[in-house]
Amino acid sequence: MEDIFMVILLAGTAGLTYQWSFNILWFKLGPLFDIVAAPSKKDEVAPKLELNEDTFLYKLYSDYSFSSRKIMKAMRVLFSVAMATYIVTIEIILWQIKTADVQQRADAVTKWIWPLVSLLLSVFLILLQPWFIVMSLLNKFFEERFDIDKLVILSCGCIATLITSLRYTEWGPFYHTDSMLTKLSIIGITMMATLAGVASTSTLYSTFLTVKRCYFPTNSSQNFNLTGSLLWTADDKVADQIDIYKRNIQENVEIVSKIDQEPGGKQSVMRDQLMERIGWFQVEIGNLERIINQPAHVRKLRKAFSFVFLIYCLHKIKSTFTRTVPFVIAHLFNKAGEAPEWETDPLATTVAGILDFVFFRFTHQYELDSLAKQISLLLSTSLFVTSLSTVATTISYLVALLPNRFRVLAMYAMQGSKDFKKLPMHKESSIHSAFAKPPSIIKNLMVSELAGVYVVATILSIRSNLPFDVSEKVNELLGERFTVPSVVIDSWFEMVYAISCILTFVGIKFAERRFSSRSSWISTGIKDRDN
Repeated sequence: MEDIFMVILLAGTAGLTYQWSFNILWFKLGPLFDIVAAPSKKDEVAPKLELNEDTFLYKLYSDYSFSSRKIMKAMRVLFSVAMATYIVTIEIILWQIKTADVQQRADAVTKWIWPLVSLLLSVFLILLQPWFIVMSLLNKFFEERFDIDKLVILSCGCIATLITSLRYTEWGPFYHTDSMLTKLSIIGITMMATLAGVASTSTLYSTFLTVKRCYFPTNSSQNFNLTGSLLWTADDKVADQIDIYKRNIQENVEIVSKIDQEPGGKQSVMRDQLMERIGWFQVEIGNLERIINQPAHVRKLRKAFSFVFLIYCLHKIKSTFTRTVPFVIAHLFNKAGEAPEWETDPLATTVAGILDFVFFRFTHQYELDSLAKQISLLLSTSLFVTSLSTVATTISYLVALLPNRFRVLAMYAMQGSKDFKKLPMHKESSIHSAFAKPPSIIKNLMVSELAGVYVVATILSIRSNLPFDVSEKVNELLGERFTVPSVVIDSWFEMVYAISCILTFVGIKFAERRFSSRSSWISTGIKDRDN
C-alpha cells in the first residue's frame, strides 16, 4: 500500500512541477542574473557613449533566442522535465531515509523508479543540458562563422572533452569513486563550499566597513559601494548620498558638454572616463534606491537574518582556520599517521545537547551524535541557501569595482533596452517589468544545470551524514558506488571553504585598490583641466 501511495505521490508532484516549470518558472529566472538595479525615474539627458555592437560585452548582454520555435519548445520541455526529475529525486531520497530499517526490502520505488531517475539525472546533467548550453553559447557569439553542422561538431567535442576530464580526474575525493554522477556531485559540493566562503568573507567585510564608517566617517564614495552594508544605514544618509550622486552627474555632464565643443573632444580619453563615471553614478543611484524603497518589515527581517548569519560566519571562519585547516594540514604531512577521525562541529554539538535536554532525552549516545551531524548538515545547507542572496551582494560589489563601461552595459540589458548607444537613464519601472523580457535559453539552462548539480551534491552530503545503520540500508537500496567516505567529504569541503575565504578577501582588496586609484586619477585629470 505504501508503494502505491509513493508512486502516486511521485507522479503527482512530477506532473505539477513540470507544469509549473513549463508555464511559470521558465519566464521568471532572468532576474536572478541581474547584478545592478534600475533607477526609478528619468533624470538628466546625458551625451552618447559609443559602443561597438560586435564586442563580446555587447553580445553577452543582448537578447538571444533560437530562430526555430521547435528548438525553443524542445529546450523548454527539457528544462521542465529536468526540474520535475530533481523534485522526484529529493522525494525518493527522503522517503528512503524515512522508511529505511532492518526489515525493509527493495520496493517498486527503489527497484524501478530510482534507476530510471538516476539515469535521467546522468543524461540531463552530463549530456543534454551541457551540450545545449555549449551550443547556445557558440551560436550566440559565433553565429556568422559557424553553420549548424559546425555547431553540433564543436559542441560534441567540448562535451566529450569535459566528460573525459571528469572521468580521469582521480585526485582528492574523486579518487574514491568511478561514478560520473558521484563525481559531478563532488563538483557540486566544491561549488557549495566556494559560495559559502564568498558569502562568509563578504558578510564579515561588509560589517567591518559599516563599523568603520560609523566611527571613522569620510566623504569618499567608496564607503557606499558595498550596498549590502547599507542595510544598517539610516534612510536620510542614503538619501543624502543619492543627492550627492545626482549633483556629480550634473557636474560631469556639463564638463562633457564643454569637451564636445572642442576640436576632437569626442575622441578624447578624458571624455570616455567622464562618461564611465556618469554611468557609475547612475548605477549606484539605482542600487541605493532599491534599498531605501524596501518595506520596513522586510528590512527588519533582513537585519535579524543578517545578524544571525554574521554570528555563524564568525564561528565558521574561526573554527575552520583555527581547528579544521591545521588538523587537515597536519594529517597531510603525517605520512605514518592513521586515518583522521573527524571531530563533530562544536556548534552542532551544543545545539544538539540543548535540543536533547529540552525535547528528546535520548538514551543512547549514537542518537545524540546522529542529531549533531544532522544539525551540522542543516547549518551548512543554510549557509549555501543564504549564499544565493549574499553572493549577489558580493557580485554587485566586485562588479562595482570593474571598468564602469561593463556595468553600464549590464544595466542596459537589465532595463531591456535595445539602444546601446546611450547611457542608462532613470525610467519608471514596475514589479512586472523584469518578467516582460523574453526568457533567456542560456540562463534558464544554466539555472537548471546548477540546480541539478546541487541536488546530487546534497544527496551525497545527506547520505554521508546519516546514522550508520540507516546509511548502510540506504546505500544498499540506492547503490554503494554513489557514496564517498564522510571524512573525505568533510575535509574537502572545509579546505575549499578556507581557500575560497582567502581568495575572496584578496580579490576584494585588489579590486578596492584598483577602484580607489582609478577614481583619484579621474578627479586629478578634471582638476588639471579646469586649471
